[in-house]
Amino acid sequence: MPWSIKHHVEFRLIEIVYSGFLTDNDVKSSSVSAISASEESGASKFLSGLRDVTDFKVSNLTLYEQPESWQGFRMKGKNKLAQLVPDSKKIMNAASFYKTVCRNLGWNVQTFSQRKEAIDWLLE
Repeated sequence: MPWSIKHHVEFRLIEIVYSGFLTDNDVKSSSVSAISASEESGASKFLSGLRDVTDFKVSNLTLYEQPESWQGFRMKGKNKLAQLVPDSKKIMNAASFYKTVCRNLGWNVQTFSQRKEAIDWLLE
């Protein structure tokens, strides 16, 4: 499994850490786990760590549908999502597309290349 969920209780933050090769199924299953962790803890901040992803085969359709699947849960515009991306044009383009989809649904999403900047923004 190329992802794991970390819960930072003190910050009410759910972190999804991805690594290696990422697929549609990985994105979908990690999202279900993150939603579950958020519902259990009341966390409203999310950090999607993509820095250790070496390659991926995630369709634009999955990236487009994923934010809508979160809408049925407690995931609303008051939540914040920081995407931590590597210096990879392919991953940065996918993250940009995902950010646009999320923002069109009223989410507060930003993309970062540095972990500290992402955490600082989430904790504002």
